[in-house]
Amino acid sequence: MVEILCPHCEGVIELPDDSYGEFECPHCTEIFEWEEPQISQQHEKMLRTPAKIKAGAIGFVVVVFFMILAIGAIGQIGQVNTDTWLVRQGEITEISYEGRRNVEANPYHAVELKVEYEIGERTTTLECSFERDAIAYVENNPVGTIIDIRQNPVDGEFPFFVVEGGCPSQPLSNGEIVGSFVCFGLIITILGIDQIRNKIRNN
Repeated sequence: MVEILCPHCEGVIELPDDSYGEFECPHCTEIFEWEEPQISQQHEKMLRTPAKIKAGAIGFVVVVFFMILAIGAIGQIGQVNTDTWLVRQGEITEISYEGRRNVEANPYHAVELKVEYEIGERTTTLECSFERDAIAYVENNPVGTIIDIRQNPVDGEFPFFVVEGGCPSQPLSNGEIVGSFVCFGLIITILGIDQIRNKIRNN
């Protein structure tokens, strides 16, 4: 029940919760109207804010997703599809890590390979995403190692072959894993502090 004062005689009247409309005062028998309390503008703004934040976050995620798809599609333009090339075995006769290269804004760590297979010796460049991957590949595949390659079906066309599986990524070291967790923890802490500040400011 909710207690209100009659606007005519100021007598105390009890009304059931969520009851709104016209009523007769039991003290003076005058008719009065009891309307639903209006939500303040500030309170209404606070109620709408989470929905706006949620909609904005969803929109941001969608935009980022399509940007990643677009970047991936652009990266595929001009690349040779080697999935249909036949797999052959070749022996590494020369291998070396040549450092980081920037080609058309696409940086990579280069491993130069010379491989001998059915048609003779041919060279290619293995593109690795990280330096540790390139160095590990050179260390794990010394001269004399037999590797799987995909041979270009068009004789004399570059690239002559590609290394099957490309440059495999090496597992992260314990130090890198710990560092990643520390960075993630700092980000979560900063976001949490910011949320607390916003809540205190709104209150």
